[in-house]
Amino acid sequence: PQAIFAFTRQHRGETRTWWTSARREFMAMARIIPVLKLRVGALPLPVLLASDAMGASEADAGGFGVVARPVSDCEWREVFLKSRAVSRTVARLEGAGLKYPEKVLATKPVSLVPTEIFEPSKWYPVDFGRWAYVDHITLGEGRALVRVVDILSKLPQAWNRFAISFEDYSAVSGSFSKGRSAAPGLNYLCRRRAARCLSCGIRLLLPWTCLLYTSDAADE
Repeated sequence: PQAIFAFTRQHRGETRTWWTSARREFMAMARIIPVLKLRVGALPLPVLLASDAMGASEADAGGFGVVARPVSDCEWREVFLKSRAVSRTVARLEGAGLKYPEKVLATKPVSLVPTEIFEPSKWYPVDFGRWAYVDHITLGEGRALVRVVDILSKLPQAWNRFAISFEDYSAVSGSFSKGRSAAPGLNYLCRRRAARCLSCGIRLLLPWTCLLYTSDAADE
C-alpha cells in the first residue's frame, strides 16, 4: 500500500480528503479481508527450492534459474529453524590489536543452514531461461522468485502447504517477506507473489542465504 503510506507521511496530523490512489488501495485491502486466513496446521512441502538470476552482459540481457531438492522431515525442520537467523563474521571480538580500533568492524553475513543442504548433486533444475530485455538485477531476482511461486501455484500438491525457497539477494528476500517495497517495480512483483500465495493458500518462507547453487543451464 505505497499510496496509503505516502498519504499518511505527507499529511501526518492533518485532516485531508483521500487521495484517489490511496482510497483505491484501502478498498482493495478491505475486499481481501474475507480470504485472509492462517492455517496453523499447514504441512511442510517436502521439497526445498531456490532461485537466482544474472544481470546483463555483453552477450545478452542475462537469465535466471530455479532448482529444487527433496528433503526429509528432519532436514526440513532444521532448515526452517536455522534459515531465519543470519550470523555475521568479524575480525575479532574486541578492538584491541586492530590497526584502526576506533573504526567499526566490518561484518560479513553468513547463513546458518548446514552446508550439506547445498550439495549440488542433490539439486535438480526446474526452470531456466534468458531475459528478453535488460533490467536492474534486483528486478531480475524478483522475477525469478515469482517464477518459483508460479510453479508452486500450478501444483495442487503444494496448495495449503508451507514451502521454503532460498534467495541470495537480501533486498528481494526482505521485500517479499515484508510484503511491499518502496520501489514501484519491485512492489509490483511483491503483489504478484502475494496474489498467487493467497489464492493457493501457500505460506512461503524466503530465507536469505549466501550458499546458493543453481542449474548450470541458467548460465549457458
